[in-house]
Amino acid sequence: MAKGPLITRSELRKRQKEQMREPVDEANYQVNNQSDLEPANSSNFYRKVSKKKQKTTKTRTSEREKTHKWNVFLMKALAIVILLLCVVILAIIFI
Repeated sequence: MAKGPLITRSELRKRQKEQMREPVDEANYQVNNQSDLEPANSSNFYRKVSKKKQKTTKTRTSEREKTHKWNVFLMKALAIVILLLCVVILAIIFI
């Protein structure tokens, strides 16, 4: 009878790891050879693509001018409406 096992579990694990490494090493070798052929694609592969900036058409001064024009127009319109209301009220009172 054998006093102990012929191959221990740790030795089996080591052999399995070595067998698993061999195909991975071959795959890495092939990948490295392919990456040497295409350096432009591999260098930009993980790089984040920046979005192109759109041309700005609005500025603070132009927006301020627009709001100023609208304010002037609305104030004139409000003044005209108030004057017309006064005319209507005076017409009702005196007629």
